[in-house]
Amino acid sequence: MASDLLVGFDYSRTVRMTHRSIATTFLIILLSAGPLVGCSESHSFEQYLSEGRRALDHGDLSVAVINFKSALQIAPDDPAARWLLGRAFLRQGNYVSATRELERAQQLGISNSDLLRDLATALLGEGVYEKLDALAVGNDLSPVVRASVLATQAESLLARERILAAEEKAASALALDAASNEGRLAMAHVESELGRFTEARERVKSVLEDAPDRADGWLLMAAIERSSGQLDAAESALTKAMADPAQSLRAQLTRALVRLQAGSLDAAEEDLKALRAKLKESPQLDYADGLLAYLRQDYRSARSYLDAALGKLPAEGASLALAGSNQLALGEPAMARIYLERAVSARPDEITTRRMLGMTLLQLGELEEAEALARQLLAQLPNDAASMDLLASALMMQGKRDEGLAVLRQVRQAIISSPAEAVRAGAALLAQGSNAAGLDQLKAALTEDPALQTASAQGVLKALRAGDLEEAGSLADAYRKESSDGPAALALTGLVSLARGESDAALQDFNAALDKDPGRLAAAVGVAELAAQTGDLERARHVLESSLAYHPESDARLAQLARIALAMGDGEAARGYVEQALASGPKAVDAILEVGAQELRLGSPAQTLRLLALLDDDAAAKPGALRLTASAQLALADYGAARATLLRLGDAVNEEPGLLVSLASASAELGKLDEANASLEKALDLDPEYLPARLGLTKLAVARKDIAAAERGLRGLRERLGASDREVLLIEAQIADLRGNLTAANQAFQELLGGTGKALAIDLGLQGAAEQLILGYVRDGNPQRALEAAQALRDRQPNAPGVHLLLGTLYQREGQTELAAQSFGRALALEPGSPAATRGLAEIAITQGDLDEAQRLYEASLERHPVDVDLLVGLARLALLRDDPLAAQASLNQAVQGNPLLLTPRLYLAAYWLRQDNAARALSLLDEARTIHGDDPGLLGLEAEAQLKLERYEAAAKTLRQLERLRPDDPQILVALAGAQAGLGDEAGAERALERALRLQPDSVAALNGLARLAILKKAVDEAEARIDALKRIVGADSQDVMVLEGNLAEAQDDLGRAGEIYGKLFKQSPSSVSLLWMARVKVKSQDIEGAWRDMTAWLDKHPNDGLVHFEVGMLYMNVGKQKEAAEHYERSLALGGANPIALNNLAWLLREEQPDKALEYGRQAHAISPDSADIADTLAVLLGEQGQLAEAQRLVEEAHQKAPENASILFHKASILARAGAPDQAIKALQTALALDQGFAERAAAESLLARLRAQ
Repeated sequence: MASDLLVGFDYSRTVRMTHRSIATTFLIILLSAGPLVGCSESHSFEQYLSEGRRALDHGDLSVAVINFKSALQIAPDDPAARWLLGRAFLRQGNYVSATRELERAQQLGISNSDLLRDLATALLGEGVYEKLDALAVGNDLSPVVRASVLATQAESLLARERILAAEEKAASALALDAASNEGRLAMAHVESELGRFTEARERVKSVLEDAPDRADGWLLMAAIERSSGQLDAAESALTKAMADPAQSLRAQLTRALVRLQAGSLDAAEEDLKALRAKLKESPQLDYADGLLAYLRQDYRSARSYLDAALGKLPAEGASLALAGSNQLALGEPAMARIYLERAVSARPDEITTRRMLGMTLLQLGELEEAEALARQLLAQLPNDAASMDLLASALMMQGKRDEGLAVLRQVRQAIISSPAEAVRAGAALLAQGSNAAGLDQLKAALTEDPALQTASAQGVLKALRAGDLEEAGSLADAYRKESSDGPAALALTGLVSLARGESDAALQDFNAALDKDPGRLAAAVGVAELAAQTGDLERARHVLESSLAYHPESDARLAQLARIALAMGDGEAARGYVEQALASGPKAVDAILEVGAQELRLGSPAQTLRLLALLDDDAAAKPGALRLTASAQLALADYGAARATLLRLGDAVNEEPGLLVSLASASAELGKLDEANASLEKALDLDPEYLPARLGLTKLAVARKDIAAAERGLRGLRERLGASDREVLLIEAQIADLRGNLTAANQAFQELLGGTGKALAIDLGLQGAAEQLILGYVRDGNPQRALEAAQALRDRQPNAPGVHLLLGTLYQREGQTELAAQSFGRALALEPGSPAATRGLAEIAITQGDLDEAQRLYEASLERHPVDVDLLVGLARLALLRDDPLAAQASLNQAVQGNPLLLTPRLYLAAYWLRQDNAARALSLLDEARTIHGDDPGLLGLEAEAQLKLERYEAAAKTLRQLERLRPDDPQILVALAGAQAGLGDEAGAERALERALRLQPDSVAALNGLARLAILKKAVDEAEARIDALKRIVGADSQDVMVLEGNLAEAQDDLGRAGEIYGKLFKQSPSSVSLLWMARVKVKSQDIEGAWRDMTAWLDKHPNDGLVHFEVGMLYMNVGKQKEAAEHYERSLALGGANPIALNNLAWLLREEQPDKALEYGRQAHAISPDSADIADTLAVLLGEQGQLAEAQRLVEEAHQKAPENASILFHKASILARAGAPDQAIKALQTALALDQGFAERAAAESLLARLRAQ
């Protein structure tokens, strides 16, 4: 048997079990890390410091950092060197390192007057606001330094929306240095946030009088003027900002939009033409051109521009909304609906877009959907006249005239009083024959009274909608006095404070309103929102729950509560909220989907899926839920699940071009290129001008390396988009790469980045295209070219976190650890808590042996992203490195529970269970995901490995053949298939598979390893030695694979001394549970039981959580008859997660007399895991027979006998069960056969005794 070559001991009552794992890429959790080596020239401290200063002065920051670090290796406590290193890090944007070094310099005694401004800036950049707040600004500092630090503290408060506190801090800065430009701009920033535009304007003017060339001042001035409706002044300020070359493109594009807003179309066109000459491509510029064409009613040109904009940024809400409006103007409401639904998904809180979607649904006759949307809008804005009008239209068009008329009566009482709406209501009433009521309504349209009781409140809300915060504030104060601080007025003033960004004041007003009226819904929502923003989820949840006592029907509140409960990790409570909402009716689904869409818009697609997982089956199958599910799955790159969802959606709705393109994207990522092509062709059949489909087909041709088709598609795209479009340039570069024309590819890349280096300043879409090219270089095996291109991209996009992440990854691949750490640190500073940056830094810390630092990084990031899969997997990896499998299991379970619809965390957890020798649990976990992800290669690979571990060879072979169809000619799959064929006894088939794998990959270690094992099994010594020699040439003579094979070969030749020597050397070189067990195996064979026991118990003293070794110690104790000790170690192995069927089987056998019920439970578990094992079925049959369950016992023992017809022990057990069941003749026959088969089986004496008794009866 092939299993004879594998780790394990052969004892009486011990089932043979393989402990191998497939040598494939399917094991996900990798624990190896290579060493770091570095060297440097010998310099003096002064030389290093001098060279570092020179580099810092010239802006050569990397050289400066290296020299300062070298100086500190000589004199680690020199304060000046620490300070200079901190300054160098600060200028690099590495705020984390800068903070660390500057704080150390401060501790070493460097003067605060020298470093405090730098430290404050570093803390602000790092986002460590509490430390920045705590900086002591003592009187020993100069007023200039104190003012600068205070202004920086003010900016940190603004970043947290603590506007009033920021105002106090900025005022303190100005009190110290009234001329400080930083202080004055900080105060102006505060004033603009408060809506005090007049004061902000004057303050910025004072700065610009002193420093007229400060572009940041002019840009702030423009924002102030635009917010206050002063478009001419905003345009003038932007014109001045354009004088700064670094800000000119941004300022000119903003000026074009301001001119469009003001109706100056010709002047806006001049700006846009000038920008077209300077920018290669920009989705913002496409949008602006589209808006210009739309305003000129050139709707077809507008469509072309907007298609181009959305081709670059497909989810940009403003472009989607304008595209929808444009399609309506073209008389194409079906296409308008597609764009508007996407716009609403991108910006679910944009009321105008949702109203436009509602009117589109009316045009399409989708009256029930229009009604539902209108009701959603009114739930959010109860007095919104336009939404009431939409609802009334939807109701009356459905024939619900009475209800529609009731809504029309309410329109008259809406916030914006409209005579036209009253006329419309009156006309409807007259048409119904209600003349008196109709005339009254018509008269009311002419006699609207502005002094109604709610007029003040309506005025406040009207001012808020218009963005006039000063007017809203004045009206709110008046209303509050008028109502003597009534709860409604307090809630309204809280709303105004919230709009101004005055969170503290808003919270005070909302709480006061709730004190007077606990059922005031607006106040409760306000308090909850503020609490959630500050991270106080418990408070947010409490307030919303309290409000439900007064508004139990509020689906929106229940949906928000579910969202908060999920964020708190309380999945059971979240499900309860959703069930409560759904019980109120089907419209509750819309509220839940709206919250899910909000999470997606905020960049939390995993949270969206967690919320959707709470829906019942009917709600989850609705088109809206399927659309949102697919969007989240695509955002998470879970393409298998996204494809399945999109197919379900296609069955539920009419085919749409956008849906088909999304389906094609998912299919292509899964390698289903023909399917992707068919979807894209179908999308073009529906809309021949649909640009994303044409773009997709061209990219698909590139992926297939079909150069002719790719060039045909490129010509069409060039005609539609222009020669300088980023997608055109990207495809040009890819085609040039396919042709091997590196010069042309590089030229396209440089054009993509923009020859002037300015294009990327405002066109973030170029970044993604450039990154695709860079990753293409990596895939093509040209890492140096990728690195150079990434550095060029970094120089043009210094503040883009993704670029620094990409560069850090490339540095890490090339072994440039320090540069990688700098890049990851910069990305983390730009995006605090970034999981990707955290992973990069943690990997470096692990490589350097600093597990505590890696732990700190992961835990800090998890505070912001508590269920991020990769972060939790990182923690699991650390736990395994610390020999703490239970902690690893907890982290991986959290990843699965927090992301129930994702495949990736299940794969990680399944790989963990395989590592823990619990293949059954791994297989169960994978089976749960098979319905949706059945053709995912990672799932199939792990499933095959689990099946092989469980000796389910037929199932494993079937799984591997399915995997081979997805990945033909993959040598690793062939190696695994050989393992399954060997298990089925088809050693010739196994050898053919391994030979084929070796032809595909001549240096395949796994294939050579397998062929060597087969040669050893066949006792073909010369062949085995030849295979081992070939393996040595690849991995070296001291490789673990080589040493194991040489030990196996020595065993096969009965040279146990040689085998023991090899395994001992292996264990000394690479101590692990596996190498330990090889060594112990030979000692057992050599009758050195004591030595094997000593080695394994010594290992367990250091590694008490090693379940595999506990299992083997249990086997050893069982062999020498120490049943109690054996049972203890089996139980320990199982407690550590190793659901090993052998351990379960043997434990059942050991406990069958003292604890029969527990023994039976273990026996059933073992059989459930390994239903094809004859020995395990036999054990369970014996247990059942002893407990009198004879029918099941007979069935199982017969099953065992069929699988192992020449096993004398099984026949003896069969006879015992037959005798108990009253079938002595059959029992005698079975005993006679058993005794004839095997003269020396362990239970022969008992069999002979039973035969004698039966014959005597």
